[in-house]
Amino acid sequence: MKKNNNTLFLVTILVTQFISGNSFSAIPTRPPNSKLEKKIVATSDAQSEIEKLTGQLQKKHIQSKFLNRADQVLALARQNRDQKNYILAIKRYNYIIKNFVNSKQAILSLNDKAMIYKNMGFELPATYNLNRAKLISTAANKNGSLKK
Repeated sequence: MKKNNNTLFLVTILVTQFISGNSFSAIPTRPPNSKLEKKIVATSDAQSEIEKLTGQLQKKHIQSKFLNRADQVLALARQNRDQKNYILAIKRYNYIIKNFVNSKQAILSLNDKAMIYKNMGFELPATYNLNRAKLISTAANKNGSLKK
């Protein structure tokens, strides 16, 4: 009986895959010549307005060769914070705090993270991050080990 169930299952899978014509996917696909695929080309004025509204101009400046990695991630995190994408901003702040421990960017990340938590109404994580920022800055000032 178990063999019959296994073969029935395999046959069902193979038939379904054969009928669909492609592999299993959660994303529906359209044929390339679909009538729904009409491309709208924006004029240069409209394109510049779109870039201003979406913040793509800032992204180009963020990826400058002159900024080090910590500054780039901090700028992206602040951009996410300004767009109210708090989860991604906190993840990027955590990346900075983890990988650039004794840097000014880590202190700035902790302060920004505290402000996000305060805006969301979470006082305990906000005070924790502020105290941690003060601790890192005082320890770095005593040792003179604050990295730029």
